[in-house]
Amino acid sequence: MTDTGVAQVRPYVDADIDEFPEAQRSGIGSVLLRAAHALSPAELRLCTFRRNAPARAFYAKHGFAEIAFGVSPAPESEPDVELRRPA
Repeated sequence: MTDTGVAQVRPYVDADIDEFPEAQRSGIGSVLLRAAHALSPAELRLCTFRRNAPARAFYAKHGFAEIAFGVSPAPESEPDVELRRPA
């Protein structure tokens, strides 16, 4: 089995989902989102870079709404967008 992605869920609201490029469009992102939702059924929040149009479209397809715009912490310090998916 090869590594395809990583999900980290913090209690109640926050999820980090990283999918390796070679695994994109394989369905693993949807699997990771379902797993995160199972661990935090009330709400999920996540951030992605504003320039990451494919990720933003993926999250929108899965019911996330863009709720805030800001700048990611160092070392990236890039414009980002926070997304939320209610239960």
